[in-house]
Amino acid sequence: MIAVFINNKLISADNIVPLMMEMQAEQADLNIQFFCLNYSTFTGIKQNVVLWDAINSFSSLRPLGSPNRSKLGRLLHKFYMIPLLSKLLFLAISNQLTTVHFGLLNYWPLRLLWLVNSKKTVFVQSAPFGHSKTETATDNIARLRKAPPEIPAASSVICFEKDWDYVASLDVPKLVLSPTVGLPSWETFIRTRAENYFDREFARANIASRSRIMVFVLGYLDSEAAFPKPGMMLELFHETMEIMLEKGNGPIFIKPHVITDAKRLADALKRYEGRDIIVTNLHPAVLAMRADFFISNLYSTTQMTARYLGVPTIEYTLYNSEVLKITNMGSIRASAINYFIQKDKKRLGEIVYKLVKSDQTQRNFGSALDKRLKTIIN
Repeated sequence: MIAVFINNKLISADNIVPLMMEMQAEQADLNIQFFCLNYSTFTGIKQNVVLWDAINSFSSLRPLGSPNRSKLGRLLHKFYMIPLLSKLLFLAISNQLTTVHFGLLNYWPLRLLWLVNSKKTVFVQSAPFGHSKTETATDNIARLRKAPPEIPAASSVICFEKDWDYVASLDVPKLVLSPTVGLPSWETFIRTRAENYFDREFARANIASRSRIMVFVLGYLDSEAAFPKPGMMLELFHETMEIMLEKGNGPIFIKPHVITDAKRLADALKRYEGRDIIVTNLHPAVLAMRADFFISNLYSTTQMTARYLGVPTIEYTLYNSEVLKITNMGSIRASAINYFIQKDKKRLGEIVYKLVKSDQTQRNFGSALDKRLKTIIN
């Protein structure tokens, strides 16, 4: 069995599901099982219909945490989980288990699986495109991010950048992969199901289906650390919406992050009632199939996914001097962004108009499974 432990950030599921799907396609007899620690993570993935469907097309996801928040409910759930954990422990001891994780096995009680199966434990980087130095530096403005003190549970490492500092001292094999979003099985899954997903979204919103859309990627609407004054994120949100509605051509698909306050977003959208706007949980790879562009007011990894697949990207913002000094007056991750605009409504309008009037670019997936994977995941 290959047991995949997804952490509480859904980006880990975004990253590992295409990889496991490709391995399953190449070796049909693989027994792959996904687990997550918290029930809230299970619910979040279930709401992300594309990830949920993808997992269930070749495997299943099982939460280890209890859906019941009462003390009695949590206690009873622990007893309920004993047979499963015992089975995993037996498989690990008998060398029949490979564990793949993003950090959960660094901590007790799951660390026990590594201690009894230390030669078949794969530690995977969550970030599907690694981290740039400017990303790390700007993240640290809001909150200094320190590497966890625990030694990673790993007999081997899968990462998406050559110099992942967290594992630099580990003397284990390290495999640097291309982004998993480009793998053939994932491309087939997305292309064959995208039309159905869009039909459902348009029907849910009671909006006529369109072949071209604009995608607005959100984060934390009250974010302040990167901006010169409080409330700037919401101001940028409205400017972006107004320009897209004025200069664009087609519905706006708003892609919130898990940290986006749903009530704040609903309140902000009240002024646009009656317009063709859909708040969606669709995967970025699906949205990319019809997107004229992706836009955000603060850099998001979702932008990197769009750019990788060939979709034009816009970062419309107003960063403060501290951020601009770090980014050299540009994007937090320049390689992900086609158009960086520092609060210039006229310029944004010109770019939006140009992109919606242009032919859409080819959507390119283009990765292949690294054959060396079979030496560490089997």
